Amino acid sequence: MTASRPLPPGIAPVFDGYPAPVRACHMQVRDMILTLACDLDAGPIDETLKWGQPAYLNTKRKTGTTLRLGWPRKTPERAGVYVHCQTSLVSDFRARQGTGFDFDGTRGILLETDRPLPEGPLAAFLSQALTYHRNTNTHG
Repeated sequence: MTASRPLPPGIAPVFDGYPAPVRACHMQVRDMILTLACDLDAGPIDETLKWGQPAYLNTKRKTGTTLRLGWPRKTPERAGVYVHCQTSLVSDFRARQGTGFDFDGTRGILLETDRPLPEGPLAAFLSQALTYHRNTNTHG
């Protein structure tokens, strides 16, 4: 099942401003977010801008944390997937995945735009973000 939908008018210009490889990567990640939200019963998802970046947040209260898609200008060949820096999501992912990913501190993972998306590990990261508060509320 695909949860793809057109880009909202306020979001489309941001995607259009990314280099083509970053835009293509982010469109794939966006589709994954929307699909996973449906699959996990974590939606609907509000698609907006935060800090000038496309941002995805569950409209159900106490479900997930915001996911943002950014372009780290210091590493223009990469696309960033960011979460709130005070969550444990990035450090937990780093501990589970070990090598194979680059990170932006405690706030994001960086994806190589010239390689296929690591769909399995990325889906796990996105799923954890989409259910972050639901899981922390259930387990303590």
